[in-house]
Amino acid sequence: MRKIHLIILFAAVTLLAGCKLSIEKQAEKAMIKEMKETSLFPESVKISNLETVFLVDSICILHYDCKRKNRSDGYITNKMEYVYCLFKTEGNEIDTVYFHVNLDDKDEESVLDAAMLDFRKRMSNSGKDRSDFTKEKLDNIKIQCLKVKIFEKRLAIELYKMLNGTSSSDSKDLDKW
Repeated sequence: MRKIHLIILFAAVTLLAGCKLSIEKQAEKAMIKEMKETSLFPESVKISNLETVFLVDSICILHYDCKRKNRSDGYITNKMEYVYCLFKTEGNEIDTVYFHVNLDDKDEESVLDAAMLDFRKRMSNSGKDRSDFTKEKLDNIKIQCLKVKIFEKRLAIELYKMLNGTSSSDSKDLDKW
């Protein structure tokens, strides 16, 4: 009987570990595809120093260096952040949100840093001693902060595209945000 419980526990742990690896691999593939699609010279895109800086069952944030050819036949390298998020729609279907942030651009803000700052503000404004919170509650608050920042950033990107005429989005697309 004890062996059966151990086998079930091992299978559950393996399954959960596989899910985390799966979203990480999905994020890496989507990031490479997007970087090549948005580059003037897709064959010149080189990704290095790839690091997973945040990973849960529905969110993966990658930091990496992206080297690519520019119009003057030179090469540029930027430190980038790629945010990949899975969420359920109203019809319980799985949808994805993903985008990249150029961390070398002074006008861009790391989504992860913004979420952590928001988390610290929430904790300091709560007036409660941190010992009142379990690790699970703290982790859930961090994830909620991160999801809010992801959707704020994505909405800003979509609005920018609409205002500059670079997107075919209409008001129906904004309703889901």
